[in-house]
Amino acid sequence: MRNFLLIWVLCSLTNYGCLFGQKGNFFQLGGVWEFKSTDGKKLEFNLSILKLDDEFRGRFESYSLGNTSVQITNIGNDSLIFFGILGSDYKIHGEFNRVSDDVVEGTFTTNGSHQNFSGIKISKSVTKLIIESSPNWSTPASALILTREELGNKDLIKYSKKEGEINLTNSKTVDEEGAVWSNKGSQIAFFSNASGNKEVYIMNPDGKQKRQITHGANSPDLLNWSFDDKYLMYSSPEGPFIIHVSTGMAQKYSVNQPKSYYARFSPNNYDISLTTTEGKQYDIAYIDFKTKHLSIIDSVQTPDFNQSISPNGKEIIWVSLRDGNSEIYKMNIKTKDLIRLTKNTFRDNNPVWSPLGDKIAWVARPEDKPTVYVMDRTGGKKVNVAKSNASDNNPVWGPDGNTIFFESDRTGEARIYALVLDKSTLYSVSDFFSK
Repeated sequence: MRNFLLIWVLCSLTNYGCLFGQKGNFFQLGGVWEFKSTDGKKLEFNLSILKLDDEFRGRFESYSLGNTSVQITNIGNDSLIFFGILGSDYKIHGEFNRVSDDVVEGTFTTNGSHQNFSGIKISKSVTKLIIESSPNWSTPASALILTREELGNKDLIKYSKKEGEINLTNSKTVDEEGAVWSNKGSQIAFFSNASGNKEVYIMNPDGKQKRQITHGANSPDLLNWSFDDKYLMYSSPEGPFIIHVSTGMAQKYSVNQPKSYYARFSPNNYDISLTTTEGKQYDIAYIDFKTKHLSIIDSVQTPDFNQSISPNGKEIIWVSLRDGNSEIYKMNIKTKDLIRLTKNTFRDNNPVWSPLGDKIAWVARPEDKPTVYVMDRTGGKKVNVAKSNASDNNPVWGPDGNTIFFESDRTGEARIYALVLDKSTLYSVSDFFSK
């Protein structure tokens, strides 16, 4: 059994965000933390955590065991789960629970060995003043919306060439985040803790007529609209919830699975893709919305996550650790033909389809720093398009398939940038919409 004294240096929280959420407010878990388990053995880690689309992802760096990609999911107001692989045969997963601002506790499992641990903050880190995240583009509105955290407060910022930059929420006491445009560009759904709990809200594109949709939601996450904007869906520890937009009625969508994550509507119908887990089993599933028939796309005993259906609804891509490293796979939903799109010694994550479905952008770590790549839909013509020594994450396609918005810390702050592919030209988001 491996029991460890873990000293985790949380080295990039200062750039990207926070760990534990409580009623919509996230606080920093930066600095050096000491994690101690039963026999007091010792292992040093650097743990880089990224907050992307209200999902937490990160990386372990161990002097003796090598590096691993880590998927971290918020499963409650004060709780996270994580899993990953260290080296070629060393598996690790666990769960954190916040006790106070300076104390956490939980469970830690390595290769089947299980132990409890507690963690105490032993030093502090300096936090960045501004963190921008979760870019979301609307073609009908010709505008981008993003979350900006400044001095601990989160607002929703809209950019367009017609209006420039507009703060749609502009509140010093309320956090708004995770905004997504409706497909017609006529509404914006987002999360807010204005009621004291993190809930789903909707507002007009000008930020007016904000209205609360959910009441008593349990850690809602990953908002997305149905193709015709009649429904909203969000993920939660209880499973996916469907909101009928016109009535505001929210109902749990039962999938008869113990745990499900990353629920997303298909781009052209009401069908749903999601990740389900039961014990050590991880499944990528596809659900017929009307019949609730669940089809297993992929079933393995290593983590599968970040699935995304192609614009024509025929193919699905996702990340899997089945080969000991996070790689991107694609399957034809009807024929079940499986293709491995990436074959790298480094980690590949966050695949997103281009508007026409002919290209895929994703985040890779060829030199142990995340950067944005693009390939064609067959896995060919892979290109590092970001080309920097910074940490670049969470790519989002613009409407023309020639522009990618992404998060980067290349100036020291976590900001959103726009990359025009055919010109290999990079702009800050404000410069892009003012040019």
